[in-house]
Amino acid sequence: FTETALDAIAEEGLSSETGARGLRGVIEKIMLDLAFEAPSIENLALAIVDYVDGKIKRKFVKRKEEVV
Repeated sequence: FTETALDAIAEEGLSSETGARGLRGVIEKIMLDLAFEAPSIENLALAIVDYVDGKIKRKFVKRKEEVV
């Protein structure tokens, strides 16, 4: 999670006025999306969650393949 994404998640959690449960719900939704999408990506090394243009965005970084 980038710092910008964490700030946005915290803001959304606060706006729901449900405390830690609201925050947990926001993070669960993001992680659930990742859990379904990530396994289908070959050579996945890293998943980055960012906040861009008012939306949560995911970026996947693949491992570089070694030349043998």
